[in-house]
Amino acid sequence: MKLTMKQLADLAGVSTTTVSLILSGKGERFSKETKERVKKLAAQYHYYPDFYAQNLSTKANKTIGVIVPDLTDFFFGEVLKGIESVTTKEGYTVLLFHSQHSPKMEKKGIELMLSRSVEGIILATPYTLEENYFKHIKATCPILLLDNQGNKREQGKIDIDEKQGMQLAIDELYRCGHRKIFYIKENKKYYQLKEREKGYINAMKKYHLYHPEWMIETDLSVEGGYKGCEFLLSQDKKIDAIICANDYMAIGVYRSLFKYGYQIPEDISIVGFDNIDMASYITPALTTIHQPIYELGQVAAKSLIEKIQNPQHPIANKTLEPSLIKRESVSEKI
Repeated sequence: MKLTMKQLADLAGVSTTTVSLILSGKGERFSKETKERVKKLAAQYHYYPDFYAQNLSTKANKTIGVIVPDLTDFFFGEVLKGIESVTTKEGYTVLLFHSQHSPKMEKKGIELMLSRSVEGIILATPYTLEENYFKHIKATCPILLLDNQGNKREQGKIDIDEKQGMQLAIDELYRCGHRKIFYIKENKKYYQLKEREKGYINAMKKYHLYHPEWMIETDLSVEGGYKGCEFLLSQDKKIDAIICANDYMAIGVYRSLFKYGYQIPEDISIVGFDNIDMASYITPALTTIHQPIYELGQVAAKSLIEKIQNPQHPIANKTLEPSLIKRESVSEKI
């Protein structure tokens, strides 16, 4: 149970007014000893000033906190659209926090959410949370982890089967006769993208094709794809196909290949990942792995709201399946 201001005041031996003023930064008139005692107890019991206390005295605030590492990323943009399609319909407001790929900022975001008395939190994190801290959050309000199986817990995880997506890509390339299949991967070590790498390794081993040096590490961007392909071409290796960790990287690969006169897919086949809108408009249209990202956001929001409305019911773990979108960037090898 969350500690109330009255309980904290009793522990500190002061009034609730004193606690409120000190924790809101307006306690100049109190002694240093009193301020330190209140702040120490607040930290010890994970107490956060309740921003909506007056409004919440009689009813829930119907606010859900959402924390994402990158607001500019296509993946999280689609997730947010999915979340808001459900929260708007159900009458909930979304309080959004951008953690900027920083564990410190992520923790700050969680504390902000708790101080605003959100009814639940959807946390999209590439990091593993400290077990004790995670238990504290869960005891304060329902929390759902989005697309990160790296945090071990029995309930409240919703993700996409990244390994299966990579298996689909390699199955298709193998069926088309390609054997020298290279992978341009990201260098940030995010859980989801590490799962794609594991999927590549497993699928290549399945066909007895795995060579570690066929994986090229670079930035997860158009420029990263371009540089990765430039490096790959400089190695003067025979290439049948290239898989990219996302579609933006694939666009960079297109640019590099066209620069040297290669034709796609006649010379080299390309497969992307994520199925961004642009994938169907570039030439040739990109064959890619569709991630049900919008649906991921919808399922997350529905699951969390069900938990809020039925506190005794656990949040069931769910894994969504990707699919192969065949377009024009893969050819059958003669």
